Amino acid sequence: MRQLGFFRVKATNVSVSDGEDNLTVTPEQIVLLHCIASALDEWATDTSATAMDCPLGGASGQQTIIKSCQFLADESKTLRQTIRGINCSAEAYAGEISCRLNAYLSILEMLGTMLSSDDSSKAKDHVFCRIYLGKETSLLADVIVELGILVDELSVANRGVKARELRIDDHDQRLAVACVRLIGNICYKCPSNQDRVRETEVPFPGGVPFRAPDGTAVVRCGLHVLLSCTSFSYGCFTLREWALVAIRNVLDGNQQNQDMVAKLEAQKTVDTPELNKMGVKTVIDDQGRVRVEPRG
Repeated sequence: MRQLGFFRVKATNVSVSDGEDNLTVTPEQIVLLHCIASALDEWATDTSATAMDCPLGGASGQQTIIKSCQFLADESKTLRQTIRGINCSAEAYAGEISCRLNAYLSILEMLGTMLSSDDSSKAKDHVFCRIYLGKETSLLADVIVELGILVDELSVANRGVKARELRIDDHDQRLAVACVRLIGNICYKCPSNQDRVRETEVPFPGGVPFRAPDGTAVVRCGLHVLLSCTSFSYGCFTLREWALVAIRNVLDGNQQNQDMVAKLEAQKTVDTPELNKMGVKTVIDDQGRVRVEPRG
């Protein structure tokens, strides 16, 4: 049924909004999401599977897959708004907020998986999904900003802590990896999405402007946030590895992004107020590798 395009019909049971600004996520919906995610993981890693086998409606054609991905992107936006308090409603039952967080994470992971394959039998659909989601939804910009918020929260939580003693709880690790993986996969060989990473401005904590020593205003974009993620390698090695993959995909074939990183390389360090408070700096060596060092 999923392959024939009934994913969104089933997913009406996953939809978090009833159309009247009421939001409730149940444990049963989480189970359903996990089942769909498991099927998607199997499809993405099965070298014998084709686009028609895609659990998001592959047997019904490319447009059905794209509509399923848009549905997931829209649901992630709704969930994020409630989690971040933009459009928050009270818990419908004890623990419902936790279910919202779980649903949000599951959807980000599903989208990251859907956009991950470079298999020749599936690549065409992946390319169209990347382009469509980047241009027709706010998914990429939302995830970049979400990652920026998380990076700032982790920096504050680990203020004064030595790099080797960084601690990131399981939820934050999962969210950070899901965001970075999705950014990297949606930008793979997709110039318009690569540009969006550079063009998306990420506010500093509290919306307070940050100024360089010469007094000029500093604008933080998605590239800065991705580079900052490598500073958490001791707290989550997987995050660092995915950040390096994402940076590669965002820079690949994109001269403007490469030029921006080259300027940062010339400065030798990529600084944010949060990294400064932590006593660490992100260093880019002559080969373009990013590493974290104690601030001298």
